[in-house]
Amino acid sequence: MNNNRPKNQLTNRLFLSVVLCALLLDLGISAVPVRHEYILYPNVNIRLTFPRTDPWINYILRYRGIGHFLNEYIADKIAAGALAPKPFEIKIITSAIIAEEIEISQNSNGYFVTLHGHADLSELLRLVDYFTSPQWESYCYIYNWEEHDYDTYRAKSVNGYQAVLRNKTEAPDLSIYKDVFVPVWETSDLQIRYTPDRLDMTIGNQVLDHKFNNVLPYHLQDTYALIDKGQVYIYHNNVSNLSHPIPGYEDFTDVFWHFWHQNNQIQLYRDDVVVLSYSLDYSQFYSIIE
Repeated sequence: MNNNRPKNQLTNRLFLSVVLCALLLDLGISAVPVRHEYILYPNVNIRLTFPRTDPWINYILRYRGIGHFLNEYIADKIAAGALAPKPFEIKIITSAIIAEEIEISQNSNGYFVTLHGHADLSELLRLVDYFTSPQWESYCYIYNWEEHDYDTYRAKSVNGYQAVLRNKTEAPDLSIYKDVFVPVWETSDLQIRYTPDRLDMTIGNQVLDHKFNNVLPYHLQDTYALIDKGQVYIYHNNVSNLSHPIPGYEDFTDVFWHFWHQNNQIQLYRDDVVVLSYSLDYSQFYSIIE
């Protein structure tokens, strides 16, 4: 990440953060516990900020893929002389969190972007193009706390930012990426791949008909367990041979896998309680909660 901004600027930002927290308390807005994750590439650093209750694994894998394509795109622009050889620093703050500004700026140390809500690859490629435009200019929309109307601020800031992109850039052609993918997570033969703008799960060269839902698959020897549509699916020797509904499933993602060595079982836990087990010895599910 960029650590070369002037010291007084960092001090000012820290001071503003303290003031912001005080204002949030004064306005009666409850603080949201957040998580920060960093996606780092040679030409672009992406910082994600989102509530801890959000599906953070999904975010990380998606932005790993986006960062890969974005990094290559920036490298091509630098090689062509359209961009200076300095990194992009992109902060993405989900819309569930109140933040004080949208920013597009640059200095000798890098290009800086702060956005609200999730940005897809098309939008971020367009932002890169914006910095190459002869009509480039900085953009910053700061929340006026005296209005006490965050929805109005969001509408004005996002609409103004989108107008800047529409007026000075063209939508990128994503069709060149339609058959291109990048692995963002893998275990043995199973991969989660990013293809703009989706995540696919594959075993070998076979794309599985399952949607990744924030719970990473479990792998043991020649067996894989994964979750989709409220069910656990078992793949043995890369072939699907069994599935079972998850008891009490309510589209939750706060579950985790555990291997019970004594009984040779793959177990699915939620809130420290086993909700489903699969026996590797008998190729059979055992439902703990009915």
